[in-house]
Amino acid sequence: MLYRDPKQITPKTLLSMGF
Repeated sequence: MLYRDPKQITPKTLLSMGF
C-alpha cells in the first residue's frame, strides 16, 4: 500500500515507506 500520489501524501504513508 505505497501511494506516491501527492494527494495521498500522509504521515502514515511516510511511516509505511520508512521516511
